[in-house]
Amino acid sequence: TMKKIATIFAAIVLSAASGLAQKNTPTRAYNLYAESNYEAAKECIDQCILDEKYNTKANTWLYKANIDHMLASMEYSAKQNDDKYVIKHPNTPVEAFDAYKKARSINKNVEGFEMKSPSDGLPIIYPLLFIQGVNELVANQFETAKNTLEKAVESDDLKDTINYATVYEVVKEEMEIPSQLLEHVAGRILSVLKE
Repeated sequence: TMKKIATIFAAIVLSAASGLAQKNTPTRAYNLYAESNYEAAKECIDQCILDEKYNTKANTWLYKANIDHMLASMEYSAKQNDDKYVIKHPNTPVEAFDAYKKARSINKNVEGFEMKSPSDGLPIIYPLLFIQGVNELVANQFETAKNTLEKAVESDDLKDTINYATVYEVVKEEMEIPSQLLEHVAGRILSVLKE
């Protein structure tokens, strides 16, 4: 009898605890993002993408795009400042790009408070795609690099285009400067081109 009561009590406690556990929803991912808890936000939104209830909604994809974009920006900045930094989420630039595209395909006017819209986010994800593509080339992942670099040069907006003669000159100048890592060269090129 005492054993039965203890078993029932344990079952009630476990049931209550599992009911209190936070579920993965786009709102939870957004809140984690707003709290700058980007790792947890990524885990949460990636689970939402697998859920049929959420993966057809433009805001789910917009949240994913912004979360992945922020993680990519932070990690590539950390890598540029510290050679020993290991990028934990190397595919986030591509994931962000694809998510911006998906959000826009569902609703071309999708917006989120304090988030980049696809039309604002896509032009600034291109440099991160370029760096990722260069890293993939260095790692001899040629097919993956090809796919990433194709995305890096894709734009459907004339204002996103760049003068290729200028790019050539910048790349030529930066490649003449000795550097231990190709990532540093890519970072310098990116910095100059952003100006």
